[in-house]
This record gives sequence, C-alpha cells and structure tokens, in this order.
Amino acid sequence: MIKNGVSVLGLAPQMILAYVIAQRIYNRNGHECVITSAVEGKHGNHSHHYKGCAIDLRTRDLSRRDRIIIAEQIRSALGSEYQVVLEDDHLHIEFDPA
Repeated sequence: MIKNGVSVLGLAPQMILAYVIAQRIYNRNGHECVITSAVEGKHGNHSHHYKGCAIDLRTRDLSRRDRIIIAEQIRSALGSEYQVVLEDDHLHIEFDPA
C-alpha cells in the first residue's frame, strides 16, 4: 500500500524488489506494509530518496518488539547491498551497493 501523496515515479527497480520483500515480511508478521515516503518529501541533501533508491515504511502500528523483528528480517532478506535503518517513526530502506 502507498500512502496518499507519496510518489513512486522514478523508483529504482531495486526498491520495488525491496518493497515486495518487505511487504511479505510485514504480512507474515500480521501487519500491513505502507510506503510513507519515496522520491518526494524533505530529506537530507544527498538522500537516496531523491535518486529513487530509498523508501520509508510505516511503523506506527507496530509494537517496539515487532519493529525490531521486522527490521531484522528485512535486513537479512535483502542482504548487504541494502541499508535497513529503524528510525523513531519509520523504517528506512535504501539501495546502496557501494
């Protein structure tokens, strides 16, 4: 699911793959996976969001325990070319093979 107002136009194929995997993991843990930010929004000057290589996923409906479990499962499934960062109010995923 994509939050209203979020633009996915220009997302790299690697991020579509990351979302599909994250969605399966969220669902397997009993939660809905919602993209809350992609290429739009305000991010740091050199953010991967602006390159189409990052997405943020909603975590507000998850317990702290579920957030940690889901982040670890996504990190494991995606491998070392991705960064998976559990922020205070969302889960950030970016493709960063370098």
